[in-house]
This record gives sequence, structure tokens and C-alpha cells, in this order.
Amino acid sequence: DFAKMDIKNLIFELTTADFIGSVRNCQKVIKDNIAPFVDKILERHDGTLVAEISGDENVILLEAHIDQVGFVVTEVFDDGFVRVDKVGSPDIRTLPASELVIYGKKAVYGTVCSTPPHLQKGSAEKFSQPSEMLVDTGLSKDTKSIISVGDFVAFSIEPKLLQNDNITAKSLDDRTACAALIKASEIIKNSNIK
Repeated sequence: DFAKMDIKNLIFELTTADFIGSVRNCQKVIKDNIAPFVDKILERHDGTLVAEISGDENVILLEAHIDQVGFVVTEVFDDGFVRVDKVGSPDIRTLPASELVIYGKKAVYGTVCSTPPHLQKGSAEKFSQPSEMLVDTGLSKDTKSIISVGDFVAFSIEPKLLQNDNITAKSLDDRTACAALIKASEIIKNSNIK
């Protein structure tokens, strides 16, 4: 069960870190965790990491991706509000009242504002697009000195332990695959398979 907790903690660490646009802190988490089990790591300009275990002439490629869906700032207002639009295809049904982190000159947390169903025009079943919503950062006059158009934005969701040893987190599809590759590297290194 130690290995189970080890992989779970690794998944928690991977899903807490972000990788969207120029925000690449998940890359460092992967690099730090896989480095003890590989012989060489190549970092490409696009954020790709290539980890290699030396061996004979046979080559096996194991691949996963770490990018994630999110948003980009499209408009900044003096009163602490910002407007965002999609990067990738985030599920907009989960957006109202979501907590986000905006990667400006420093990380700024905000909440997506939404119109209550009884005040919406038209059907309450219709979901607004992100470009129609505002994110409240709680900042005041200094908003534009911290946040700029083009800054990347990610969901701010902490991973949680659920019943029956299950977990919930953002970017699980990508990050569990990365955790599996790190674990596979550890198994290969410890078994001296080359």
C-alpha cells in the first residue's frame, strides 16, 4: 500500500501544478520526479520533456501530455474584474462560481461571476460563454499593473481524497498518464531492464 500512497501523492502534486501557455510549473514537477529514474532529460522550447533510459538498440516510447484547458485574459477593468476566453475546450457548464488563478505579474485568484437563473434573460438552461462572464479578483485600482491581456488562467482546484480510496482533481486524464510514466520509469530502473 505504500506504493499506492506514493502514486496518489504524485498525482496530487501533478494535478496541483499547471501547464497552460507559458505557465509550465507542472513541467518542473515531472522533471523532479522522473530524474532519479532516467539517464537523460531533454527539455524542448515548447515545454516537452523527453526522458531517456539508456539500454541496448531496442527502443520503446512511452508518451503522455501535460497541457490543460483553461483561459486567457481578454480584457482588464480598473475595478478588479477581468474577462477571459477559452484556451482549449473547458467544460463551460462548470464555470459559474468557479475559482480561477490568473498568472499575471503574480498569481491572482478570482471567482467567476454568474447571473442567477431568475435574473437571466431567456432560458436558465443556456450556459453563458466565458467571454460573456467576468472574473472578480477582489483587486482595485492596481488591477492593470498586475494583470494584462494575454495572461493565462487556470482552474484553481485542489485535489481531494474521496471515499473508497478514489480522488478527484483537475487535469486527471493528462496527469495520471504522467504519473504512470514516472512509475514505469521507477520500475524499469529498479529492475535493471535495459
